[in-house]
Amino acid sequence: MPRLPARRHSHSWDLPPVHGSVRAARDRCGRWLDGAGIVPGSPLFGAALRVVSELVSNAVLHAELSPDVRVRLTLEGYLLTITVRDKDPHPVPLADLTPRQGLAVVAALAHDYCGDVRTELAADGPGKSVIVRFALLGAIE
Repeated sequence: MPRLPARRHSHSWDLPPVHGSVRAARDRCGRWLDGAGIVPGSPLFGAALRVVSELVSNAVLHAELSPDVRVRLTLEGYLLTITVRDKDPHPVPLADLTPRQGLAVVAALAHDYCGDVRTELAADGPGKSVIVRFALLGAIE
């Protein structure tokens, strides 16, 4: 059984909106998940890496007005939250996604863990966050 913190444990960092940032975000996320007690190679570990990759890739491809991309990972009890924020003012549509679109894949992965996907506009200026939550109760091996 992995060790899961009773209190909030989080990590965030900024990346430039360039192609190499997808790999860098995935690698850093993997190290953090491992340190947080999520078993490398487990379905949950893979799902979280895929979500980070898809969200950072979308920010790099579609948020050309953003000077950076912020990734935040939070584990609180049995809730894993992945947030990717950019400063591009264009909204992210979550309705009518086609099955092969990156956000549809993200939504399906969140659903597999009784989670959800939502967006929030930045309160401090232009930009938005895509927030993905995984409910881990029962998902930990």
